[in-house]
Formats: sequence, structure tokens, C-alpha cells
Amino acid sequence: MNYKRFALSGLLLSAILILFACNDDIDLSPDLQGNTQFLETQFTDTLTIETTVGIWDTINTTFSPYMLVGNSSDKYFGTLTANAFAQFILPRDSLQFEDTQGEVGTLDSMVFSLDIHESFGDTLSPQTLEIHILSQRFNTSKTYYQTDEIPYDQKIATLQIDENTDLSQPLHIHLEPDWAKRIYEAGGTDDFLNQNFFEEWFTGIRISAIDGNMVHKINPLSANTFLGVYYHTETDTLLQRIGTYDGQNIGYRFNQILTDLSSSDYLSELTPQTEISTKELNHWGFIQEGTGIYTKVRIPNLEQLNANGDIYLNRAELTFEPSEENYLSPNRHKPIGLTFRLLDKNGNLVQNAATAQDQYILREVRDGAVHVTSFVDGRLVSSYIPNGRTYQAVRMTSYIQEILNGTRGNYGFAIESYRNDVGINNLLFSDNSAETNPLKLKIYYTKTK
Repeated sequence: MNYKRFALSGLLLSAILILFACNDDIDLSPDLQGNTQFLETQFTDTLTIETTVGIWDTINTTFSPYMLVGNSSDKYFGTLTANAFAQFILPRDSLQFEDTQGEVGTLDSMVFSLDIHESFGDTLSPQTLEIHILSQRFNTSKTYYQTDEIPYDQKIATLQIDENTDLSQPLHIHLEPDWAKRIYEAGGTDDFLNQNFFEEWFTGIRISAIDGNMVHKINPLSANTFLGVYYHTETDTLLQRIGTYDGQNIGYRFNQILTDLSSSDYLSELTPQTEISTKELNHWGFIQEGTGIYTKVRIPNLEQLNANGDIYLNRAELTFEPSEENYLSPNRHKPIGLTFRLLDKNGNLVQNAATAQDQYILREVRDGAVHVTSFVDGRLVSSYIPNGRTYQAVRMTSYIQEILNGTRGNYGFAIESYRNDVGINNLLFSDNSAETNPLKLKIYYTKTK
């Protein structure tokens, strides 16, 4: 099991978003004309853009960089429930609770420590967290998606969160005394012989919230996320951490993210099979992580711009603005980056036949060629600019030029969060028909005839 891959991609994601987090547009396309390119340059931003809101039916949340726990409800995105499923890692084989001289100790307490990366929602409202033991093991050859679940059994820990809880510090959730005793007495037995035996006995946990309107992002890779066994001998007081191994504290994991759109004032009719025009949604595009809500963009009359075959692009860029509704509550969080997935003529995602991975509108390089350099660098990304309360304009010159040349089908693309598995951040933005800050494709071009 490769527990390090998401940590690496997370570092790469941080690097690229820091690089882009300025007030300038994303310069992802080359200068296609010489020094005199602007002498005969013409401009248009009046092309009709059709937008619809949809929702993906599957999102891979296996090995998500954060474990999501909690509930969220508002009139825009409906009700969401996030539960985390996780497996602990033994720090060593043949684990026994003793001191350095081999003296077996006496149990004091056993605590789940959860490092909260971020909490959002109504952080002043009370909330009850529960931890259940799973009734079967993880299938480590399986990819888990946002609606998957592993059966769970007995509740083994509970924590009440209220306005006095310091969410900037790790949460400590004490195990039920009988379960703490069972785990402690298993030390030195075959149940702690190795990881395989341990998983047969302690299959994993489910962390959930049974109330409240708040969601927590738990960092599974933090040194402060572990199962702590506190015990003492006649000469020493000790802490044994279960869940710290080779820099990884939690092993196999995934997030279950369930959404009920029936309580949304706008998206109650949305299903994976039924999209909704933004004209019926107050001229808003909708995007939400975790649930896979996206907005499709189509530019139906684009080819007519080059009907005579005499158009050469200098630049093409897409601009869009968050609506004011995004700022009505300080607890609303917007995606830190957006990306653009290509669609085929049927409106489905385009995949690379060789890798079976979804294809994106890609970054352009200085010589005009388009290529994929890596999981992070291959995607065109628009980063959120907090001090400007906007997203970077996105240059997609080569993509638009290929459509005008007839070498690419004009099937459109879907705008979604850069990482659908890292949270439940969401966004409302104005569509092309909105009165304020409408979505626009700005095209600067030169006629060659």
C-alpha cells in the first residue's frame, strides 16, 4: 500500500497554487503574433455561452489527504453528511505495553487523538462525534467512492463539541472503558503480532457526527492523529501511539460523502442523469467538492467566428466571478482552485485511451505545444485570489484555436474543484446571462485575409 502518494501530490498542489496565487491572469499560452500583433487585433466577448449544472455519480475518495467528518446544510447545496472510515497502523510487530525494562504496565486511559486541519460551518453550535468499530476489514484492492460504506458495529467512543471546544488543538476522544481494556489486554498476544493479525481483530473505525451543522477536516498524516494508550509502571508513565509507522498514522481510508439535494432551493431536481440550466438557477453556476457538483460550459456558435477561415488568435481567456452570495456567511469556503475537464459530443468526460484517465484542458507552453507533465502540472488551474475576491482569468488560446481550425470538436468542458476529494468547499458564480459580472469568453484575434 502506497501511503505516501497523496502527501507528495499535496505538496505539488500547494506549490502550484502558491505560484498562481497572484493578481495576474494565468499566462498559459504563448504570444502567437510578433511585435506588431496588436496593430490589427480585434476583440469580442459577446459569444453566447450555455451553462448547465450537473453532479458526478462517482468520486474516488480513497486515500484522501483529509478525513471529512460532520454535517452541512444550506439553501443552495442542500444537506451533506460526511463520515470517515480509517484503518490504524501498528508501530511495530509484537506490540506489548511495557516499559524499557520489560515491565508490563497498568492502563490509565486510551484516547483517539484527531488533528483538526480546519473546521467550517456553525462552529459555535454543539455537535456530537461518535466512533464505531468496523464489522469487517477494508478491501485494500478496492477503490472506495463517496457513497461507499463498510458495515460498522459497536460504538467505542463519543465526544461532545461545544462553544468552549478549542478546534485549533487536536481533539481527544476517550474510548469506552471496556474497549480500552480489551485493546490493552491484547498487547503481547497474537492480535498484536503484526499488521495483518491486528486488522483481523481491530478492523478499523468509522468517525461520524450525529448532529450539528459543522464539518471537520482531519489530517490523517499528522503526528497528532493516533490512538494513544496511556499507562504506567512502578517506575514510569508512558504513552504508546498506535497509528505511527513510517511517517503515516492512518493506513487505508476513505470518505463517505452523502448529499440530499431535496432541501436545496435550487438543486432539488439535480441527479447524475439530469442536468439543470443555469437560467433556471438564478443565473448561477454551482460547484461543490466532495459531492461532485460541477458546471458544464458550451460555446455553441464559436465556429462561426472563423467561418471564412481567416481568424488567427492572439489570446482567448475565460473570466468569471464569484457571486455575492458566497460572502454572506464567514463560514462559506470557496475551492482554492478550479480545473476544466473535457467533454465528448455526448457530454461525457473524455478519457485518454492509453491511461483511462480523464483529460483536461491543458497548460500551454512557450513553443505552443500542449503536453502533460505530471498529475499536477498537466491541468489548467484557476486559483482563487482572496484579496481580489475573484478567480484568475483562464487563458485557453490553443484549445479555442483548435476548435476554430476544425481539429477539435466543440463539445465544451466542465468546471469543477481542483480536488474533489479534499473537502466540501463550494462556489456560486454568475453565468453568461447574469446582469452582474457575467461569465465571458474574451477573444483577441487577427484576420489574416
